[in-house]
Amino acid sequence: MKVILTGATGMVGEGVLLECLESPLVQRVLSVSRRSCGRTHEKLTEPLVADFRELGSVEAELTGGYFLVRALYPVLNLFFPGMALRDVARAMINAARLGAPKPVLEVADLRELAAR
Repeated sequence: MKVILTGATGMVGEGVLLECLESPLVQRVLSVSRRSCGRTHEKLTEPLVADFRELGSVEAELTGGYFLVRALYPVLNLFFPGMALRDVARAMINAARLGAPKPVLEVADLRELAAR
C-alpha cells in the first residue's frame, strides 16, 4: 500500500510515519509538509510545500492509489481518548489495507483494527 501523510512533523503524524516505515504492508510514504520531518528512509518521499493551496509540482505526485492519512492530535485525543498513538497508527494502516468497516470509525473500531 502507498500512503500520503500530512502532519508528519507533529506528535501523531510522527507516530503514524514511524509505523508506516516499519510496516511491511506499506511500500511507499509520501509525506507532504511545510517543513521536513528530519527522517530519511528508502520508503519515504518528502516534498515540501509552502502553501497547501498551491501544490505546484507536488500535485502530480498525489495520484496513483494512495491512502490519505491526516494526523491531527487534538481530534484523535478528543474522539479517541486513551488510545495509544501506536495503536491509532496501526489502525489507520489496517483500515487502508482491509477497508474501514464503516464510514465513521469509533474507538471500538480503531481498537479492533489495531489488533489485526
